[in-house]
Amino acid sequence: MLGLLQSPSASISTVKRQHFSDILNSWLAVNCWTSSDFALLTRAFCFPSRDLSARVIDSILTGSRFELMPIHFQAFAAVELGLRQRETGVIQLRSDVDLLCGYTTSLCRDDSAVKASWWFALYCGETWALQMIDQDLVSQPSSLSPLIKRFPGYMRSEFARNGLDPVSHVKQAAQVLNGSSSLKASRYIDWALDYCTLTEKEARLAFPFSLMLLSSIGHTCDSLHQARLRLEPDVRRPALAA
Repeated sequence: MLGLLQSPSASISTVKRQHFSDILNSWLAVNCWTSSDFALLTRAFCFPSRDLSARVIDSILTGSRFELMPIHFQAFAAVELGLRQRETGVIQLRSDVDLLCGYTTSLCRDDSAVKASWWFALYCGETWALQMIDQDLVSQPSSLSPLIKRFPGYMRSEFARNGLDPVSHVKQAAQVLNGSSSLKASRYIDWALDYCTLTEKEARLAFPFSLMLLSSIGHTCDSLHQARLRLEPDVRRPALAA
């Protein structure tokens, strides 16, 4: 397989390339990442000079890149491995990357996705690799607007249910954002208290931070995807054909 990775076949059909792009789009969508977000993750987890730019990621997501190379499969595997290694740890909030890494979901049913060879096989449309995909998670990207609107009330009710004052708790907890994230504490507080809405860029950081706060009071939501299912029951989409 390593030998095959050195020379991806130019004969990969357009249909297979598009299906691979659709799967990648689902991976980003289920975690509310943009191409720029994913580029930050490759910068964090790949060897120096082996990360991918947002422009390259965009070309893969749209299926416009004719042929993928080993560096691409290695980057996908490195991100998956990095995320899995952080799953059991407490979020140490030092930058936006730490938030983007939190409460994520893999599309792969086992640990195959930490290997570049699996991504290559997926690109080639090999049955064994496709069978590792959790089809319940494969979907078309949906708007974040409903989640942006519903999350604050849900979060405040959970704090109140656990005997906390939602206003004071949010105001105190959000101070950690200052100096450690591009999401400002003042913006987060105003959103959490329904004084304003957030842009989608801000929301992508606010969601995992909110789950971190909920986790600290024993909340059992393990991923952003689970949170969306609770707040948006209609978020599921028909699975893509393998």
